[in-house]
Amino acid sequence: MQSFMSDKDIQSMFSQIEKVTGRTVGGTEMMEVLSLINDFNAAPEVIVYAYSYCLNKNKKNFKYISAVIKKWTDGGLHDVIAVENNHSENDKKHHLYKRVFQALGFSRNATEEAMRILDTWFATLGFTLAKVITARSTPAGLTRPHLHYVHKTLVHRTEATQNGQATGR
Repeated sequence: MQSFMSDKDIQSMFSQIEKVTGRTVGGTEMMEVLSLINDFNAAPEVIVYAYSYCLNKNKKNFKYISAVIKKWTDGGLHDVIAVENNHSENDKKHHLYKRVFQALGFSRNATEEAMRILDTWFATLGFTLAKVITARSTPAGLTRPHLHYVHKTLVHRTEATQNGQATGR
């Protein structure tokens, strides 16, 4: 711990954390923060960013902050730019999920399974939001389409295109 505490970046990190939190960091929390650096290769800038990020979400518990840092580092996010880029990509995805669900008439959030399906549409199959919304056209007898109907419609269009048939995609 002494070698860590003589490091100017570590000292600066703790000073910044104290400014963000408005309290002194000491004892067990200090040791756990150093453990995040040592065991998870978390950069001091990422740790400070995590404190600020979590406090902005009104999450003050160190266990929560630590879990966020571990999730980021486990995901290969080792600097603030990578974390911010990841958040930006996730925000874009969630906006797409919300738009598709609105178009389908759902007033709920997407489940993990639904997100996996939607990711397939956009990332794997390369459909635009406009094409997905067009594919949601309600078949006769249904008051509104469901996710699996739209999925089958899009997959059918993709298969037809691959087989050389015109689909209007």
